[in-house]
Formats: sequence, structure tokens, C-alpha cells
Amino acid sequence: DTTVLFVYIDDYEDMLIRHGPNKTLQWVNELQVHFDSVVAHSQSSVLKLQSFLNFYLVVAGVHKTAAQADDDEPLPHAQQCVKAAITMLNSAQRVKTPGGKPSTLKVGLCSGMLCAGNIGKASPRFSIFGDTVNTASRMASTTPPSSGISMTIQLTESTARLLPPSFLETFSQGGFSLIPRASKTPIKGKGLMQTYLLTTSP
Repeated sequence: DTTVLFVYIDDYEDMLIRHGPNKTLQWVNELQVHFDSVVAHSQSSVLKLQSFLNFYLVVAGVHKTAAQADDDEPLPHAQQCVKAAITMLNSAQRVKTPGGKPSTLKVGLCSGMLCAGNIGKASPRFSIFGDTVNTASRMASTTPPSSGISMTIQLTESTARLLPPSFLETFSQGGFSLIPRASKTPIKGKGLMQTYLLTTSP
């Protein structure tokens, strides 16, 4: 099993219309450089897969390093992605939009099976595929945007059940709590799903 983390940069299209491609590109680049730094400083099994325009894709649990090769225990991939997501949300607050406001993100996670491989012959690209990837994207697109006032990550049930209370307690001092979403969320291609919010909102 793996955990997939999707990050959507909120208001991307609005910034493009209001401020033009040059300022928007500088803004997106600054955000994604922050995200790259988060991944680089996280545990080594967190892997950046793709970034394009307004989204950033990360996966954890797809490989082990030499130091981890003799470890028979499954990697805590869901925990690693949650840590990375919260750090990304915090780092985004330091990046101003072209309009001078703090950047907002929409973040979603899903845990499960996937497949991976190189696609194409000319400039081949390593990609991941499967329902886990699609659902993580839907988690991000349907979650409330996170800003400096409140931060929220939407999780599938498969991810939420991989987060033990002892792990969640480490983020409670930052105001985060894990709660089931009040009503089931309509997810394209999936119907209504019970999802969970790791949020600082009351």
C-alpha cells in the first residue's frame, strides 16, 4: 500500500487572469520550490512524482532506501504524507500571491494500491496510476481551501485509519484535530463518500 498526496494551488486561474502569466509563474515557482524543500527534508520514502501548473503530486511508500531494506515493518507512508502536507501548508503562508495575500492550498490524501511505470519512448516519464491516485485528486479538489486562518486536509477513510492517536497527538498542539466530515462528500466517479478532515477549524 501507498499514500498519495495531491496539492492544488488555489486561485491559480484567477491570478493568471488578474496578474498575467509572468507574475503568476513567479508565484507558482516560489510555492513549488518550498514544496520541493519539504520533500527533500522529509523521510526518504516521500517522493515527488509530478508538478504542473497548479498541482503538486507526492507519493510515499513506493520504495525503501538501503538503510530501510532490512526493515520488515511497513513504512508509515500515511504519516509521512500528513507531515509533509502540514509543512507545505505552513510554508505556503510565507509566499504571497501576486495580489499580496497569503497563498491558499487545497490538499487531499488517499491510501491504497497503485501501479507505476515509464510512459512513452520520446522523453519517457515515470507515472503512477490507479483509483488511489484519482481519489487523492478528488480529495484535494473537494476540500475547503487552507489559509493562514484555518488549515484543512481531506483524507479518505483508508488514510484516516492509518493515523494512530499517538501520531495525531503530535499535531494537536498546532490546533489540528481529525474529524469525520459532517455529511458525505460527492466524489466524481465514486458517488457519496465518507471523508475526514484534519483541520484547525473548530
